[in-house]
This record gives sequence, structure tokens and C-alpha cells, in this order.
Amino acid sequence: MDVLQEYDNKLKPLREIVGAAMEVYNEWGAGLLESAYEAGMFHLLSKTHKVERQKYLPIYWKGEKLQDNYRLDLLVDDVIVELKSCKFASAEHKKQLQNYMKLTHSTYGLLINFSDSIVYSEAYKLYNDGKVEKISLKYI
Repeated sequence: MDVLQEYDNKLKPLREIVGAAMEVYNEWGAGLLESAYEAGMFHLLSKTHKVERQKYLPIYWKGEKLQDNYRLDLLVDDVIVELKSCKFASAEHKKQLQNYMKLTHSTYGLLINFSDSIVYSEAYKLYNDGKVEKISLKYI
């Protein structure tokens, strides 16, 4: 397998997740709470992927586990999916996803916003040096 095909295969699950978001949005349209979109995506994706909904992520303070937890919206295979249902995805939303990726050492993350007029998505990759960058999901 050549390098381009290997890269394309790694991105295939991310494209499938975005496709499920688009299918849910096309069925239900705009204006629902995140939890409704999350339920629809969980239903679709769990047919072909390992999906966890509202997965707890522990919080640590100087190595000591605290009683509180973060909750990931969806964990699809090893991809963190952060869902929003708002007019615009903000820098804070992007930073939230990036922090989740760093805390869990997850290589890929998706921010999906079910806005008033479109499904907006951004994909991110966590590199070994701890840097998180936005990546393209375009077919090669």
C-alpha cells in the first residue's frame, strides 16, 4: 500500500462520521439540542463502528484524580467527536476538543456543529510532540 492510500484509509472513518452527521441533519434539520443530534449519530454509527456516548474522562490535579469528570459527546472507534448546535463554532469549542485530544492522547478529533443552515465540521490531528493541527478530509 502506498503512502497516499494509507493516509486516505486513516481518514475514511472521519469522513464516515461527518457523513452520518450530514444524514442526521438532512433528516431532522436545524434547531435541535446537541443531545438529539448525538442520539441520531449514535444510532447510525453504532451499526458499523464502536461508539461510546457521553464517555467520562477523569480530571486530575497534580496526579490526583478528582471526583469530577469531563464527558466526551461521542467516541467513535478512537476518534473524539465534539458536537455543537449553535450559530458558529467558536475558538473555545475548538480548544475544548484539542484539550480532550491531548488529555486522552487521541490522534484524531472532530468538531461538528449543527448550525442554522449547514453541518460544519473540522478535523484535527494530535502529533507525537503534543501539537494539534487542523487537517483536511478531502479525498486524495
